[in-house]
Amino acid sequence: MKSRVAILEARPETIADDYHRLLKLAGLLPPDSLPWDLLACVQEGRSWQPGRSCPPWQVRGMAEALADGAGLLAVGAQGSMAAADRLRALLASEERETKEIVTWAGAALETVPYRAVRPLPALEGSLEAGLELSPHLRDRRPLLLTPVSLAEGGRLQAAVSALADWLAPKRRRRGRIPESEVLAEVLGLARELFTGLGVVCDATVLGLRRRGGARVSLDRNLLVAGADPVAVDAVLARLLGLRLESLPWLRLAQRRGVGNSEVSRIEVLGDGHLTDLDFQIPADSFAAGQRGWLSRRLPAVLARGAEAADRDAGDSPWQGLHNDFQTGAVS
Repeated sequence: MKSRVAILEARPETIADDYHRLLKLAGLLPPDSLPWDLLACVQEGRSWQPGRSCPPWQVRGMAEALADGAGLLAVGAQGSMAAADRLRALLASEERETKEIVTWAGAALETVPYRAVRPLPALEGSLEAGLELSPHLRDRRPLLLTPVSLAEGGRLQAAVSALADWLAPKRRRRGRIPESEVLAEVLGLARELFTGLGVVCDATVLGLRRRGGARVSLDRNLLVAGADPVAVDAVLARLLGLRLESLPWLRLAQRRGVGNSEVSRIEVLGDGHLTDLDFQIPADSFAAGQRGWLSRRLPAVLARGAEAADRDAGDSPWQGLHNDFQTGAVS
């Protein structure tokens, strides 16, 4: 069975309608879908860093699109209740009942040991205290909201990595345990825990990390959604010009039967022509042309791309929309 992935080019002035159309194309709206529990990561206060947390228009756009059809389980970044309060504020104007606002990896989200149906040696090996889960995450039907970023080395951080941050936020990279094994087991665990799963990735502004850890951003005006996080990441990789061979967890997930990463098993709806444009990454940015020589010159190219992004950041229409959220101009 093919995985359905929806792609849309979005604009600040039409973002609410764009999200509604995106969910409709992806089959994530009633009556095509049962109600969802909304899971989002936001920062405390009024700050927003592209690629690290959901932008405010993503949370509000999703709330408007789902209307009365969604339950709500929302979390804040870095385990802070202030972040949960920020999420409440974003949803308040929709007059929705915020029943269960919790935070991930923090004191407000208590965890208990969990014994998986199938052994998860790689995942448990990456966790010092073993696998622990919050009861809040059991028997849910989550619709996961996530931004999109590329870390140094061209590592894609989107649907699958966000799911791992929810289910195993305390995991640590260890040399003897391949990250691809950990992520593949996270996908299997998600199938065991959840009654359904949807992912909505906001790449209106792409987060980039340059050498030394500094973060910059590039406007990409893109929304991607689907019920298969592996397929969503595979489409994003195509859009970013990344080779699937450089993302071993996608290939492993395909072999394990926990997601589709092969093009022949993915149905792309919406603005599918964008997959032929390699995400329109500028020629001097590190993600352009990842198919060969550029991957070996990544640090130098990344630095140049970051400088270009720094110059353009102040002119971003998305930054203008964020400012409107800050000042209350967007209600």
